[in-house]
Amino acid sequence: MDTVTRQSATLVEQAYATAQSLKDQSHVLNEAVSVFLPATKYRSLTYC
Repeated sequence: MDTVTRQSATLVEQAYATAQSLKDQSHVLNEAVSVFLPATKYRSLTYC
């Protein structure tokens, strides 16, 4: 049972790290795309 618990915890940590990375990348992408959006539309975008 300990082995399964450790494996599960490792998977959770990996999923969290991946989610954080995607969040960071989405912020970078929003910044890059913002030059093509009108200022009022860009300001309406929300960040998680």
